[in-house]
Amino acid sequence: MTTQAKNKIRVLREMKGYSQDFMAEKLNISQKQYSRIESGNAKLDVDRLKQISDVLEIDPSILLNEDAHTFNNFSTVKHFGHKNFNNIYITGQEYIMHLTDENKYLREQLERLMKILENKV
Repeated sequence: MTTQAKNKIRVLREMKGYSQDFMAEKLNISQKQYSRIESGNAKLDVDRLKQISDVLEIDPSILLNEDAHTFNNFSTVKHFGHKNFNNIYITGQEYIMHLTDENKYLREQLERLMKILENKV
């Protein structure tokens, strides 16, 4: 498995908030075996790759495509307290810009909250 594919599996797993134990349980393997997948020390057959992509709710080709862009899950709409998540596909530079914007937003929110706290003290 390519370095890019194992990194995609790890990143997607983390973005979904899944632990290696959770993934291992869903794949009916040990956590140690799953860890070997993410470290690139295990060979993946088509069936296992399909199982992983099913758990991560992505198309298997995304893991294999060397030209695939960086991806991130984002919340689109909130319906009755539930968020709908979709995948977006962006280039590395766009991802950096996205993270920069997100960082700016979070800093602004932190500053706003700090002002609220200062006024209450």
